[in-house]
Amino acid sequence: MVVVNEQASKMNIEELAKIEEEQKVIQREAEKGVVYILGEAEVVALPQSSLLKKIVVNYIYSFLRKNFMQGEKMLSIPHGKLLKVGISYEI
Repeated sequence: MVVVNEQASKMNIEELAKIEEEQKVIQREAEKGVVYILGEAEVVALPQSSLLKKIVVNYIYSFLRKNFMQGEKMLSIPHGKLLKVGISYEI
């Protein structure tokens, strides 16, 4: 049990370091002027999912997402002022 707790605490320290680095990046960009933060989500089928689910999620959903949700282009956000953040979901 001690080994598991040590590994969990190391992961927490690593995660905290990553979060702090991301906060520093956002702060540096904010000091330069206005920054637009745009959230994105990526959905991927699990490796053990059925073939139909993999096709629908990995290809069709991805195609639709790329072609119909382009917030930075729709809002005319300058590329140098854009900071994209995202998360990946496995279903």
